[in-house]
Amino acid sequence: EAKELAAKKHSEAERRRRLRINDQYDNLRKILPNLVKVDKASVLAKTIKTVRELQRTVREQKALCQVHEECVFPSEANELSLRNCNRDRGMLKVTLSCEDQPELMSDLSRALRSVKGRLVRAEMVPVGGRIKCVLWVQGFKGNEGMVMLKRALNLVIDRPVSPGNSSKLRFYH
Repeated sequence: EAKELAAKKHSEAERRRRLRINDQYDNLRKILPNLVKVDKASVLAKTIKTVRELQRTVREQKALCQVHEECVFPSEANELSLRNCNRDRGMLKVTLSCEDQPELMSDLSRALRSVKGRLVRAEMVPVGGRIKCVLWVQGFKGNEGMVMLKRALNLVIDRPVSPGNSSKLRFYH
């Protein structure tokens, strides 16, 4: 009787395992594009092929980002760089990546105003709770203005993200 009970439990556990596996195959069948054959071997083969294609695409995109020096996506770490674009007109290209936070644009604008910078152009890419901003800012002739701008922007991007703290941000030079 104990053997029968053990065999029944084993049989039931095996049935549940097969159901879970079949559910996963069903999920793969739903998400794989252009799946012609639906047998398990074909589903696995198509899954492996698709994953390899995606991995190749990711490698190519990363290589493209490195070739073009800059990636359009935000980095995982906070980053800030300033580069002179046009010394005669005092134009800087500011590139930053940070957590996407409430009132970030207001804080960036306030930081620019605090050092008398004028925003000429802005490009922003938010992805997965992070944001990359590329700002073209005018009004900086000499190193002192750049140092002040960098300090003001670091205050913005290094600030811990918590609701309602942007109004407490002050810029001192």
